[in-house]
Amino acid sequence: MIIKQHCPYTLYQGDWSNTPPFKIYCDGAFFAHCATAGWAFIVTQGEQILTQQSDFIDPHFAIDSLKAELYGALKALEWQQTHAPTQTIELYVDAQILIEGLFHKYPKWQSMQFKKPTGERIKHANLWQPLYEYSLRQPVKWFWVKGHNQQIFNQLADQLARKDALNSPRSYR
Repeated sequence: MIIKQHCPYTLYQGDWSNTPPFKIYCDGAFFAHCATAGWAFIVTQGEQILTQQSDFIDPHFAIDSLKAELYGALKALEWQQTHAPTQTIELYVDAQILIEGLFHKYPKWQSMQFKKPTGERIKHANLWQPLYEYSLRQPVKWFWVKGHNQQIFNQLADQLARKDALNSPRSYR
């Protein structure tokens, strides 16, 4: 699957709101040398930041860069469901694997009960499943943006995720 920048991807089939969308920029950060990770998202409307949230990922569980990216997107959609369930969302991610996973691989994973042909479980299926379900039920358009490419809100989400990863209780910087 070829993922294109600034091209919307959606699973939602319901009515789209006529109100201007909230734009959510989410990111994850992972530092292998100290086995820490963090996530962040920023909600904007126009050029105004409505909220921003970030945190570290519990280091007692296996973490990697994919998990950090999934957490950022999942936490953003959980925020939407709680605070703006009918609001149209444009969700911006800099990890192509999230869009490829949701829009290309997920149906196959689902048909194989989230197992690879070898019988091994799909990595982070426990995060992919709710992310997919939120995307089906909520008016969300996914967009891929190139990371570290002068997009101010994407850069801010990256900085917040990195800060929380490095401030994790397990981090020894």
